[in-house]
Amino acid sequence: MNRTIRLTLVAAAMTAFLIGMVFDHAARRASGTEVILDLEPVDPRDLLAGYYVIVSTPLHLLETDSLGGDDSFATGDDIFALVEEDGEGVWQAVSIHRERPEAGVFLHGKVQHGSETMIRADYNLERFYADEETAQALELRRRENIDSMRLIVSVGPDGRAIIRGLEIDGQRRTVPLF
Repeated sequence: MNRTIRLTLVAAAMTAFLIGMVFDHAARRASGTEVILDLEPVDPRDLLAGYYVIVSTPLHLLETDSLGGDDSFATGDDIFALVEEDGEGVWQAVSIHRERPEAGVFLHGKVQHGSETMIRADYNLERFYADEETAQALELRRRENIDSMRLIVSVGPDGRAIIRGLEIDGQRRTVPLF
């Protein structure tokens, strides 16, 4: 096989892999269970990735005393936060587990650090990318009234979560993938 054919095959395989990643992401966003979380953003900027808002939800800092399930986690452990919708349409953790729950909606994350009473976990929901104007407006809004903003998330059956958009003052603002 000559060099041109090999390069063409490698390029085609890499392109197919990237297209597969995009379609996987799109399918997870479209078919996952929609979960809405309270939001606490701050606005940094990444010179390579652009503007984004760092988000923190109640799922990121879990009080183990108020949750059912397992109670001992170490840094780097998998964590499964079982969530349920409250009366206002916001989802909250009701228990935390080391193993995947058999029923219910749960988010799969990693323990970043913790103590006997608090766990800091990441779920791949920590950055909401936006253009400069939107990121600055979100930060300004956060300073004024954080209670009016929520994070819209799509959660797949494996617990992987993907950001779909924001809810601001009750209005949904989903971000199109394409």
